[in-house]
Parts: sequence; C-alpha cells; structure tokens
Amino acid sequence: MFLTKLKQWNKKQLVSFLMPLLIVVPIFMSKGIVPFGDANLLVSDLGTQYVPFFAQLKSLFFGGGSWFYSFSSGMGDSFLPLAAYYLMSPFNLIFLFVSQTYLSTAVTYVLFLKIACMSGSMYYYLQKTYPKNDMAQLFFAMTYALSGYVGIYMYNIMWMDALIFLPLLALAIQRLVDEGKSLFYCLILCMTIFTNYYLGYMTCIFALLYFIYWTILRSDVSSLNGYLSATKLHWRKFIGYSLIGAGLNGVLLAPAVFGMLKTGKSVIDWHIFLPTPLFGFEFFTQFGLDHTNFQTRLEHLPSFFVGSAVLILALSFFFLKSVSSKIKWCNGILVGTIFLSFWLQLFNTIWHMFQETAGFPYRNSYMLSFLLIKLAYESWLKREELSNGLIGKVCFVLISLIGVGYLYSHFASAVEQQLDNHLFWLSILFVVSNGLLIMWSRTSKLKQLLLCLVIALEMGLNFNQMLKATPFESETRFREDMLEFSNVLEPLYEKDEDLYRVDNAVRGIDNGYNSSFLYNYHSTPYYSSTLNNSLRKTLENLGLNSKNERRISSVGQTEFLDYLFNVRYKIEASKTAGATVVKINETAQTSMGYVVPKELTKVHFVEKDPFGNQNKIAKNLVEDVQKIVVPAELRQEKRNSYQYTAKVDGMAYLYLPNNQMEKVKVYVDNQLITPKVEIRNQALLSLGDLKKGESATISFKSDEEIILDSTSIQILDTTVLNQVKEELSENRLKISEWKDSHIKATVDVKTDDKVLFMSIPYDQNWVVKVDGRKVAPSRILDDFMGIPLTKGSHQVELSFIPQGFLLGAVISLASLIGLGTLEILKKRSKAKK
Repeated sequence: MFLTKLKQWNKKQLVSFLMPLLIVVPIFMSKGIVPFGDANLLVSDLGTQYVPFFAQLKSLFFGGGSWFYSFSSGMGDSFLPLAAYYLMSPFNLIFLFVSQTYLSTAVTYVLFLKIACMSGSMYYYLQKTYPKNDMAQLFFAMTYALSGYVGIYMYNIMWMDALIFLPLLALAIQRLVDEGKSLFYCLILCMTIFTNYYLGYMTCIFALLYFIYWTILRSDVSSLNGYLSATKLHWRKFIGYSLIGAGLNGVLLAPAVFGMLKTGKSVIDWHIFLPTPLFGFEFFTQFGLDHTNFQTRLEHLPSFFVGSAVLILALSFFFLKSVSSKIKWCNGILVGTIFLSFWLQLFNTIWHMFQETAGFPYRNSYMLSFLLIKLAYESWLKREELSNGLIGKVCFVLISLIGVGYLYSHFASAVEQQLDNHLFWLSILFVVSNGLLIMWSRTSKLKQLLLCLVIALEMGLNFNQMLKATPFESETRFREDMLEFSNVLEPLYEKDEDLYRVDNAVRGIDNGYNSSFLYNYHSTPYYSSTLNNSLRKTLENLGLNSKNERRISSVGQTEFLDYLFNVRYKIEASKTAGATVVKINETAQTSMGYVVPKELTKVHFVEKDPFGNQNKIAKNLVEDVQKIVVPAELRQEKRNSYQYTAKVDGMAYLYLPNNQMEKVKVYVDNQLITPKVEIRNQALLSLGDLKKGESATISFKSDEEIILDSTSIQILDTTVLNQVKEELSENRLKISEWKDSHIKATVDVKTDDKVLFMSIPYDQNWVVKVDGRKVAPSRILDDFMGIPLTKGSHQVELSFIPQGFLLGAVISLASLIGLGTLEILKKRSKAKK
C-alpha cells in the first residue's frame, strides 16, 4: 500500500514539474526563442551582466581563475561579492557543461528548470500542508510558477531560486512549530541565502513574519504574555537555527557585506525612509491581466498576478463561516504586512536592504502571490461553503476594483502605465468565467477540469502578454561573435602571457561593459551591482563615462590613460571587401606598474576637470612637462556650430559636463560621432586626429544651445605623450608570475624617493612584500595602489585575500559545528527516551 501511494505521489510530483512547461514551451516556440528559433533572452541585465558572469564561472572551474580576485572586474576587484550576488545558484552548474557559444541557449533550459521547480516546490507545499489527493493542487502550483512576477523578472534569472525555496521554507517553519523538526528549516534557509543573499535577506524577513503567523495560529492563548510563554521553545529553535542557517553562509556573506560597502549603494538618502505612498488606486489594475512588459520592466506596479480564480477564492476565504475570526485576522494581517512593503516607501526601503531599487521595483512581490494561492486553496477545500451569492458578490467587487484601477490610472495616477483596454475586457471575461465555473464545479470533476483549463489559459495569456514587447537578441549573432572573438583572442593568449588589459572598441552583445568576462580578457569597463564606487568616481574624474553607480565604460579613456593603465591591445573592427573583420592591434609595451616620482602621491583630482587632472599627472611624471592636453583655438561660426584649430599634433577631445548628452548629437565635419556606449551625462568624446594648424568644424543637433568655451575642446599632445611614454617605459615593472590574486614581479629603481605606481585599484586587503618584507601600500592618484621603494633592484610580491573572508570562514565553521552538535544532542535525547 505504501509503495503504491509513493508511486502515485511521485507521478503527481513529476506532473507538477511538467505542467507549467506545457504552457511556457509553446509560448517560447511561438516567439522563436532558442532552442526553437533564432531569438534569445540576452536582453536587459541577462545579456549585459549575467551571461558574461556565467562565462567567467566556466573560467573559474576550467581556466584557472580566482574566486578571490579578478582583473576582469573592471580594473580589478574582489570577486567573492560578485559571485555571492550572481553566481551561487546550483542551476549554474549546467553552464559548466555547455560550450561558450551555447551559453544563451543554456539560459533558456535553466529558466525552464527553475520554472518547473517553482511549480514542484509549491505542489510539495500544498500536498504536505493539505494532504488530500486533489488534482487542483497541480493547477494552483502552476499559477505560482507562471505568476506575474516570473513573467517580468525572469530576466533576473538569479532571483528565481528564491521562488523555489519560499514554499519549502514555509513548510519547514510549519514543521518546526508542529513537529519540532528544525534541521529542514535550517538547511532551506541556508540554501535560500546561499543562492542569492539579496532575496535571501527578504526571505529572512518573510520567515520571521510567517513564524509569528504560524505560532499564533497554533497557540490557544489570548494575551501576549501567554503567547510568549507558550511559544518560547519554538522561538529558541527558530532564532537558533536561523542564526545557524545564515551563519553557514558566513564565508560568502562577510566578503559580500564588505564588498557592498564599497559600492555606491552604501550611500543613504533619508528621503527613502519616509512613510510616503508609492502608488494609489491604480494598484487595483493588478487584479486583472498584468500590463507590465519589457518596456515597463524598470518602473511598474507590484507584479503578483496569479489568475482571477485564485483572487476570487482568496477573497472568499475571509467570508467562510467555518474559518475562525482568529485565522482570518492572522491571514489578513500577514497579507496586509506584505502589501505595506510595496505601498509605503519606508517599508519598501527596509525590505530592499535599505536602498531604493534601480529598476525592477517590488522585488518581493512573489511573496504576495504565494500567500494568495495558499488562501485560495484553503477556500477551494471548503468550496461547499461558497454560495453562489458570495461568489457573485466577490466577482462584482473584483470587477469594480479593476474598473476603479483603470479609471484612476487614466485620470489621476502618477505611475506611468501602458494600459491596454483589451486586457481590461479580457480580465473581466476571466473573472466572470472563473466565477461561474467555481459555482458550477463544486461536485463535478469534469467541470473542475474545465475550471483548471481556463486557469491555465489565463496564466498563459498573461505570461505571453508580459513577453510580447521584448526586443529579443539574435542567437546567430551571439554565436558568431563568440567564435569571432575566440579566434582573435586565443592566438593573443598564446603569444603574450603577461598581465595586461585589452580595450574592446567593437560594440558587442553587451555594449562592451562585461566583454572581459564573456571573452576572458582584462579591461577597464564593468557593469555590476558590486562596482567599487571610489574607483568609478576616480575614473569619471579622468574623463571616462559612467552612466550610473553600477557602470564604468572605457569611452573617454585617452591614449595617455591607456598607457598608464596597461592597455596593451585594442580590439577593433575594419571593413575589408565589404565584410567587417575584427582584429587586435598592439598599442604599446605597457606594464601593470611604473616607478614614478613620490610627488605623484600628492596629486588629487578635481570633479568635472578631466583635462586638468590628466595634466596634473603628466606634470608630476616628467619634470619639464607642463601640459599633455592643450586647448584648441575655438571660433563660433553660428548657433551650435564651431570651428576649432589644433595648436599641436594629436587627438582632439570634447568635454561637456553640464549638458544632457543623450539629447545631443555631435558632428565633426558633418560626420556623426558615435561612441560604442551612449554618453548620457559626461565623458571625454574623441573627435579624431589633427595635425598642428589643421581645423575642423563641430556642430550639434540639439533643442538647446550648446555653448563651448576655450577649454571645451583640447588636443592630446602627441609629442608630450611620447615623452611621457619613454619616461615610464624606462621604469617598468616586469611580471614574472601571476594569477588573479597573486603577482610576482621585479623592478629597478634608479634613485631614491620613488613610488611604484600600480594600475590596480587600492584595496587594503592586498598583502604586499618587497624583497620578502611586508610593506604597507598607499593610495596614489586617488584610488590606485602605490608601493614605496628605495634605490636598487627589488622583488615585489602581491597576494589578495578578500576582506571578511577569514572572519566569514570562522563563522561558517562555527555554525557547522554548532549544527552538528545540536543534531547529535537531539539524537541522543531521542535515544534516551
């Protein structure tokens, strides 16, 4: 009998995994998404960040990279914070067994697996919480896997694991309270945090709320003191095993915390702690089919849609006579608390790690989906109590609320929405259809099946609607780019095994921000939530483009900075016989470090003065150099048109710090200037080479007048540049052995009072040894590493251990020992009994 039941359960569990795929796969097929066509999902952050990071994960396992440090993270940074945020999902192991050219195809399969597991975990929760052989459990689980949250947030693929673990965590809390089983809870919480600590943090808040909710339900007391007395043992277990579950991740969490403190997200704005409402009655539009799509993914209302049948049943729950007031109040308060996390800015800020989100708001809205499905299923189990009159009234209220939401959105809403009236009428149709089917299907299994099919249709239409505006990328282009760049770079790696940087001047699948991860080289550009903000500001002050606190581009990096920052090669595209050919050109024999005058340690940069800042560097590098960039002669010809004349040979650069460059088009001699990354705020814009005495005309297409002054256009003096290069080349660091987190090198110092400038971002966690003796590095040029040296030949060695790693390792080990000890004591206690 037991084996028969187990086999039946296994079959249903398998079906629960497959059901959402029966809807999602045809949708992907209809849109031609790989493996069913040439479109892929490398849009938004999935293309610009995650897939390049998955490529780096392969390199860590098979290419000898370091988990501690990476020179592909911009100019170099601790890698563990990035790994903790993006790469710890066990599903990512799939990418290890896929070639680089098929990473984008693997993304689709990983997404399918995650959606299947969401449904499977929700079914497991329902089956274990409400042990009844009910086909409806499969469809309720499916609505969770195809919720509005999944439809719009699936591009943030690393967040999807949290949806898999949430039902299991709720079940684990129930078992902890009801059966005293705490190990399951501890391990589920540990895995939730491990896969993504950001949503893991939110899950910890939910776990606390759900624990309070469940203990109140299970305790028969009417006062706070009585509750605390009755549940103190549960509280001890919950707090203890929560700390252990989080502590097991200490080796990841500690470096991640220290890493995040270096980002722009560490800046706190008091405005985001005000209890101001984030939306009004337009929220009720979310009770119908969700209008959110790719175009509105960054700013939208909470996405929690789980189908009108679930909403009807969830609202009906509060009118069931057999359900006590206590249970109704507990569920209402829990749902209301989650709603407040969306509605009020203060609570929304707390839930989002005390930061305002940069797009993709309300990142915990899937929790509301889970709770609504839970309430709906409890109503379904008591469907005999749901009178036709009650269902009719609930449907009327629901339709009215959707109508109010649409009217408010049209006439009073401050939240921009792309409303579609067709979705309004479809939403009404589904509310009516599902309401009628709920009335008719109380005892008829055939009608229940019809209801389930309508639910599946509605969820499929909603999922399709959320995908329809997505500008999918070309799979053919991705594979061709991977092959082309691999063919170009692999010979370079064989020829030159030194530590150097490469500048990618070709617009790639990710606009060049994270090409270094994707194609396995080192570079300046970087786009990540873990970007070192101090480095970003330093590079911005030198003229590099930074769209926001998460991005730095090489656009604006002059040839002088290329040499200083060890950019030895450039990837460029040229047209040959009508075809575009990608090739690598060597710029100069650069180095990761140069011996420079001690005076350079006193140089500090001024905001919005890249020309002046670069002149400061050159002046302190070479004695008889005053300027490396020289203003051009400027003459206005007409409105938004100027002629400029070079006083020296060199590359001309434009700098307009006070203009919104995304609204300006720049032409030089009627040729549009198009950098590889769109400049939206400020950066040095390369205008082309000029000989001394040559002139060019610059014109602007803009609604506003663009005013240039005598310093707006300056020329990088080729003669001075060569003089600086010659000075630096005579004092180069020579690397004999290196890995990302360890460098051995030699350097000759001809005079005293010198400093070894290294184009490695300053980080106190670099352990520096000169001739075997530990030396404390200092900051130089605001955010780079300077090593004091005396006259003579020196052996220099650098090793990196992430801040917090050792502390985190101790916490993880202590937590593991604590967990093992508790489990042994529990087994001994049971054995004695």
